[in-house]
Amino acid sequence: MSSDPFKKVDKFGIQLLVAFVLSIGVIILSNTAFGQQWVQKPVQCGDLDDVIALQETEGLEPLLAAKGHARVDNSMVGDLGYLFYYNADNQYWTMIEIFREDYACVIGQGDALTFTP
Repeated sequence: MSSDPFKKVDKFGIQLLVAFVLSIGVIILSNTAFGQQWVQKPVQCGDLDDVIALQETEGLEPLLAAKGHARVDNSMVGDLGYLFYYNADNQYWTMIEIFREDYACVIGQGDALTFTP
């Protein structure tokens, strides 16, 4: 008798084994490559005065101001200002992040807003 353990495995069995191992490898690699990644998105930034003037020319009024934090290159940056402008007539809104004392970025805009209790 031969001591080769794969002698009794036919061609179909080997193909199934190879397909199974490759499938597990793809699953592991996809979870490693795509899981828990931060992505960057485009934002528009400029002088704080210009960003605020643009909101006012579009009929938006400040609804709230907040102080918060943001993640930049896997570290937290604190004491950032956030402004939320809103137009009640057309429900258009803009969220602004004040990154420096004189520099701001529009981080989100939309045309629908729902206040929930």
